[in-house]
Amino acid sequence: MRLCEYYRMHANAAILIRLAAGAVFLSEGIQKFLDPAALGAGRFERIGIPQAQLMGPFVGGVEIACGALLLLVAMLMCFLYLALADGGRWSLDEWRRRRKSE
Repeated sequence: MRLCEYYRMHANAAILIRLAAGAVFLSEGIQKFLDPAALGAGRFERIGIPQAQLMGPFVGGVEIACGALLLLVAMLMCFLYLALADGGRWSLDEWRRRRKSE
């Protein structure tokens, strides 16, 4: 099995995993700001994390940034897959083939 065939078989699963993980990180980060007593700094104080008032918003911000980045990467990978997949209707190869035949 060639590498490109393997990638085609598993590309959809990888994109779905990136989308799911990005959505989870994004939503958890937002929740840390919406309910800081239960999920943010208050929770960090209860479990004994030092400087919880600083770490709560920091961790929430990092989760939001990383979740958004994962979602953007997943969408970029979807676009690249459509653009570069061999022989697909929207692929660059198909576009070049049509231009040559004109």
